[in-house]
Amino acid sequence: MYRGHRRAVSCVALDEDGSTLVSGSYDGTLRWWTEGRESARLDAPGGAAVASVVLTPDGRRLAAACTDGTVLVKDRDASLRVLRPSQGIAGGLLDMSRDGRFVVWGSNQEDLLLVWDLEAGTETAWSGDARFGVVALA
Repeated sequence: MYRGHRRAVSCVALDEDGSTLVSGSYDGTLRWWTEGRESARLDAPGGAAVASVVLTPDGRRLAAACTDGTVLVKDRDASLRVLRPSQGIAGGLLDMSRDGRFVVWGSNQEDLLLVWDLEAGTETAWSGDARFGVVALA
């Protein structure tokens, strides 16, 4: 059993072989689990709830969207990167390329997609004319 969060778990991601799981919570923490044991913990800046989390297939990089609009990117053995959508919109759905280079964020409040190229350090925004925000990413 996985125990550790102080509030409800809001999202989980699993690596390709099932050995690594990451859970995000309304308590503002991300927990990295390896073979059923907590192996790392990450606190969201400002304590914002974690809305969604994705993990590369090898389990080495995670990206998480927080309810305050920040996107956290963390490699297992590297420092935390905090991305902030240039449009200042909070909330959102998240996905990541298999190699972990690109992070895609979709606003659930606006018709807006952002793509970060983590190697180049660039952000590209795509917007449409729909009435509703992004409801799913795959």
